[in-house]
Amino acid sequence: MEGAIRLLWLSLLCICSHAGLPPGSRSSSNATADELALLYFKSMLSSPSEGLLASWNSSNHFCTWAGVSCSRQHRERVVSLLMNSFNLSGRISPFLGNLSFLREVDLGGNQLVGEIPVELSHLTRLQVLNLSYNQLQGEIPTEIGLSLKKLVYLNLDRNSLSGEIPPSLADLPLMEDLTIVYNRLSGEIPPSLGNLTNLRVLRLAFNMLSGAIPSSLGLLPRLSQNLLNGSIPPDAFSKLPYLQSIFMDHNFFHGPIPRSIGSIPSDISNLVNLAYLDLSENSFTGSLPASLGRLKNMALFYVFDNNMSGSVPMTLGNLTELNYMGLSTNSFVEYGAGNVVSTNGDIYSYGILILEVVTGKRPTDSTFGQGLSLREYVELSLYNRTMDIIGMRLSLSLKNECQDIDIFSHKRKTDCLIDLLKLGLSCTEEMPSSRMSTGDIIKGLHAIKGHLL
Repeated sequence: MEGAIRLLWLSLLCICSHAGLPPGSRSSSNATADELALLYFKSMLSSPSEGLLASWNSSNHFCTWAGVSCSRQHRERVVSLLMNSFNLSGRISPFLGNLSFLREVDLGGNQLVGEIPVELSHLTRLQVLNLSYNQLQGEIPTEIGLSLKKLVYLNLDRNSLSGEIPPSLADLPLMEDLTIVYNRLSGEIPPSLGNLTNLRVLRLAFNMLSGAIPSSLGLLPRLSQNLLNGSIPPDAFSKLPYLQSIFMDHNFFHGPIPRSIGSIPSDISNLVNLAYLDLSENSFTGSLPASLGRLKNMALFYVFDNNMSGSVPMTLGNLTELNYMGLSTNSFVEYGAGNVVSTNGDIYSYGILILEVVTGKRPTDSTFGQGLSLREYVELSLYNRTMDIIGMRLSLSLKNECQDIDIFSHKRKTDCLIDLLKLGLSCTEEMPSSRMSTGDIIKGLHAIKGHLL
C-alpha cells in the first residue's frame, strides 16, 4: 500500500510539473512514456537540478539529456542510460521499468541507496545492468533472473546487498559476466549456476558465502575471500578453453588441487590461456604437477599457505611470462631440502648450500616445523640478529680467530658473512627469473673475497 501511495505521489508530481511548462515547450499530452519515466527517475534523486542532470529539463529534448541515448530506428525510445559516476544520490525509481527499449543501464559509481526495484525486471531487452559502487541494500530480486533473458552482464559489486544468491540467475542463458563481490550475501552457491554455459567471469569474492562448491559448477574463476569449504570438483576446469584467471584464495578448500588444472596433458591444452592462478591460503594437499610448466601465459601463480608437499617442478622455470609466484608456507622438498643436495637445483641449490653452510642448518631442520623455511629464517634475522643465525661452529671459529685481532677485522669478517647470506637469498628467490645469474654470482664471490682480504 505504501508503495502504491508513493507511485501515486510521483505521478501527480510529474503531471503537475508538465502542467506548468512555459509556452512553446512540450505539453504533458505530447510527452512520451519514456520522457515521463526519466522525469520520475530524476524526481527521486537528491539535488537533481545540479551537475550533469542540469540538462534534464523541458527546454531540451530528452534524447539529448546527459547520459541518455535513444534508438535511431525507434525515435524517442530510450535504449541506454549511461550515468556512471554522475554523483547521483537518492533512490532508483521503479519507473525505469517503463523504459521498455532499454538495452543498457549503467548507474555505477554513485551514492544510490535503497533496494533494487523489482520493476527493472520489466526491461526484457536489457543486456547490461551495472549498479556497482553504490549503497544499495536488500536482496537481489528473484525476478531479474526470471525475466531478463537477454542479460549478458550483471555487476552489483560493492554494495550492501544481503540474502542469498537467487537460483533464478541460472535462468539467464546469455550471461557471460556475473559480479557480486563486496556485499553481504550468505548461504551456498546455487548448483544451478552450472547451467550458465556462456559464463566467462563469476566473481563472488568478499561475501559470507558458505558450503562446498557444487559439483555442477565447471567455471569458478574468481572465488576468493569467502567462507567456502570442501574440495574442488576434479573436473572443474577440464572444459574451459577460454579460462584466463582462477582465484580461489582465502577460503577453506582442502584436498588435492584438481587434476584438470594441470596434471593431465590433455587438460593442460584446454587451459592454454591461463594467466592467473591463485589458490593461496587454503588447505590443499598433494604436489605441484610438472605439467604446470606448459602454461606459457602464466603471469601469477600463488599456492602459499597450504599443506602441499613434494618437489617444486623444474618446469616452472619455463614460465617466461611469470611475474609473481608464491610457494611459501608449504612442505615442499625444494632443491637441497632432501638428505642430499639436489644436483638439479642449479642456482637455487647453490643458494641453499650457502645458507646451509653459514647457518649450520638444513632446510629439513626441526626449527622450520611451523611453516618457516630456511630462506625465511635467514631473511627475518639477517639485519637484526645476524650472529644468532650464524652456525655454532662458524661462530666459534670466527670468535677464536678474532680474539687477538682488532675489532675492525672482526667487523670485516662479519660483513662478509652478511654479504654471503645476501647472495644465498638472491639465489633462492621463489621466481626463477629473479635469481642471480651465474656470472653475477661469480662477481659477487670475488667482491666478498676482495673485501675479506
